[in-house]
Amino acid sequence: MPRRWMCAGALAFTVVAHDGVRADDKPVKPEVEAHDEGPVQVGAITGQRLLDIEWQPGPFPGSRVATLAGDPKTGMHHTYLLLPKGARVPPHWHSAEEWVTVVEGTVLFGQGETFDEKAGRLFGPGSFLRIPARAPHYAWTKEQTILSQTRTGAVDFHWVHPEDDPALAKPSGETKEK
Repeated sequence: MPRRWMCAGALAFTVVAHDGVRADDKPVKPEVEAHDEGPVQVGAITGQRLLDIEWQPGPFPGSRVATLAGDPKTGMHHTYLLLPKGARVPPHWHSAEEWVTVVEGTVLFGQGETFDEKAGRLFGPGSFLRIPARAPHYAWTKEQTILSQTRTGAVDFHWVHPEDDPALAKPSGETKEK
């Protein structure tokens, strides 16, 4: 398999596959020591490893969220969103711009006010999406997926179809009143 390189500023690194094998097929042996667990402080730099993140219940059934920086209730923030296999995020929009990177798994995104699987595009690990403020969009997964999200303001959901709001869903086993 050919070696693939990615650049971030002055840094270049080899892309690592999900199965722990680098693009040059040499096994990756993680060097984890006891002091590497949990948040790490290196001078003014704070870091967290995906394995050590504390997840909370997320905004969609079966989802989980972890806030890494900022405050989603008041302003700019960065979170990880874990979506389970088969998750469906109905058409909605946000007041703030959103930047999304796929960390693990794959997600299908579409833009518009109607959920249309034929119009969605597949994004895998390393893919980046810039979602402008007020742009209606929707998503779904076919496998567990982790998204890295940065928003320029507080998180809010404006459902194109208010009845799609997951907060209105009845717990499993209950039926909606007619």
